[in-house]
Amino acid sequence: MKKVLSLVLMATFVVSLIGCTGQHSVSLSNASSTMNNEIRIDYDDVNTDMMDSVISSYYSGQSSRAFKMLQKSIFKRLVDHWTDSDIHNPVWNYDTFTRYQTLDSDIARVDPDEELYCCAFSSDNGKFGYIVVSYDGDSLGNMGVVETQYLYDLNANIDDIVTKLKETNIDLSSAVASRVKMIDTEGKGSVEAIRIVDNYGNVYMCYFDETSITFADHTN
Repeated sequence: MKKVLSLVLMATFVVSLIGCTGQHSVSLSNASSTMNNEIRIDYDDVNTDMMDSVISSYYSGQSSRAFKMLQKSIFKRLVDHWTDSDIHNPVWNYDTFTRYQTLDSDIARVDPDEELYCCAFSSDNGKFGYIVVSYDGDSLGNMGVVETQYLYDLNANIDDIVTKLKETNIDLSSAVASRVKMIDTEGKGSVEAIRIVDNYGNVYMCYFDETSITFADHTN
């Protein structure tokens, strides 16, 4: 009788042990899956956080008085007068508003004392462009209107820009970006670009070519 009872107790213990082992196996599997997901999510978050410096610096002009002035009703209507007649019902893309600088071929500012801004526009008939405006404290002046094949903007091209940046030595945690025009002092024309620099002296230019963006290293 004691042997039978012992065998029953042993069998019960083994079954319980197997059940516990199975439970632990499932639990560990879930933990591993959760851990992998957390690592992947954390990695994505780091990338996003590291781009914050680039994005926030590029759009810092949206906290300016010039940006507030542009949104007044009179300037909302002016975009229609400033653009060509073949651009139907153009509207400001306010989220593209940014400070604007003119640089020479040595990447030095040509207009250090001039306060310039740039804002893209789009139209009902699928046309794009941007307008450069000057701000003097009391008014905005039209410095030029350019029609483009796509939006010359950081966020509008962010996927391509991030892909290019991953191939560079740029330190994204300290990098800042600005919208610029580079002119050839010998009169050979100009190019539109985004200038990205970091605290280590790395300088990269994201050029807005006719149909896409290209990257160039301007680090000395």
